[in-house]
Amino acid sequence: MTDADLGNLSLLERISLLEERVTALQQKVAAGAAAAAREFEACAAHKCLAARFDSQNDRNMSLSLEEQIHHRDSMQILDALQQESRVISLASMVANPTPLGLFAFGVTTLLAGADLYGATAKNTFSVALIIGGLAQILAGMWCFRRNNTFGATAFSLFGSYWGARGVQLLVELLHPGLFPSADRAGTCIFYVIFCILTLILLVQALRMNYALSATVFFVALVYIFLAITAYVEGVKYVAATCAIIAGSLAFYVGLADFTNEIYEKPLIPLFPHPRHARDYEEGKRYVPRPHAHKSAVDIPPV
Repeated sequence: MTDADLGNLSLLERISLLEERVTALQQKVAAGAAAAAREFEACAAHKCLAARFDSQNDRNMSLSLEEQIHHRDSMQILDALQQESRVISLASMVANPTPLGLFAFGVTTLLAGADLYGATAKNTFSVALIIGGLAQILAGMWCFRRNNTFGATAFSLFGSYWGARGVQLLVELLHPGLFPSADRAGTCIFYVIFCILTLILLVQALRMNYALSATVFFVALVYIFLAITAYVEGVKYVAATCAIIAGSLAFYVGLADFTNEIYEKPLIPLFPHPRHARDYEEGKRYVPRPHAHKSAVDIPPV
């Protein structure tokens, strides 16, 4: 339909035409987007159109210039919806990277705890560099793609830490004594900084579920006791115990996320926050949400 044809239609007819186009757009999005995304688009289109045209009903409807302006705005809304539908469709094609990140985190944390107890593996640097570093960074980047802010931040942060640690261990193995030994104050400050970052993650994890919150809590304890170890050597065994607990909990959360998504129901409990209890209702299709308070492919509701 041309602009000349639109000019011959009344405002109500134009509204009806726009609603028909929104319905057609919904049908296209339904083929590749998640159910929540489809509901959001329909709701957003309805609210935007209703808000614009209901407010206009109180004005003088005889002005063709105002009608043309609203028609232009409505077309912009439809274009925005089409862009969002393409983003949602692409995001729905990305697998859930959270189990990979949690398993990689668990492996390196358990090995770090064993190392503090004195059981050092030969290939510590390769595990830290590849599993703890590369695997977690990749999981973090995919979490960005899945709109999972918590997972992207946590995995990228800890992946960078273990990647740097792996490079350091490798260089020290090839060139002993290349790096000067850090003093106690510098070591303590380093672990205190990471403890603060972990506590920030803990505040966000409390909004999700208590299994993940416990994992992050014990990671914060590890950094606290490592900071104290710079001055009191014996405290490292307490840090080692906390690291083993944190790694085991990471395995548990990763197993739960992996299993519950595959079987599409909460077989392994994560003890969600009351606001998330609806995600685990009986008979509701399971949407993995242990690391984001919204669905991994959802756009936040308006």
